Amino acid sequence: MNNLQATTVMIALFALRCIVPLLLTVGLVRLMNRLVERWTAEEAAREQGALGGTPLVSRPAIPVTSATPTPSFSCWLLRNCDETRRAGCPAYRRQSIPCWQARLMEEGKLPAGCQTCPGFAAA
Repeated sequence: MNNLQATTVMIALFALRCIVPLLLTVGLVRLMNRLVERWTAEEAAREQGALGGTPLVSRPAIPVTSATPTPSFSCWLLRNCDETRRAGCPAYRRQSIPCWQARLMEEGKLPAGCQTCPGFAAA
C-alpha cells in the first residue's frame, strides 16, 4: 500500500468515526427544534381558542355533562367583585357552568378558596 492509499483510508475512517455522527447529531437537533416549534404553535392556538378564537381541539379539556349541576348562585356576587375584575374572570364569562369548573378549565388548577365554597361542596 502506498502513501496515497494509506492517506485516503485514514481520511475515510476519520470521516466515519467523527464527521458522520456529528452530522447525525446536527440533523436530530434540527428535527427536535422543528418539533418544539410545532408544539409551541399548537399551544398558542389552544390558548387563542380559550380566549375566544377558533379552538384547535373541539372538545373541552374537562367534559361538561348534563349531570354537572348548574350554579344556583354567582360567585362574583358573593365576593363583591367589581366590573373590571368580572371582565377577567373565567366564571363570569362561562356562566352556564359552575364557577369552580370554569376556573379549573381555563387555569388548569382549582383555586384554594373553592374547596371551602358551598357551591363546590354541593357539586
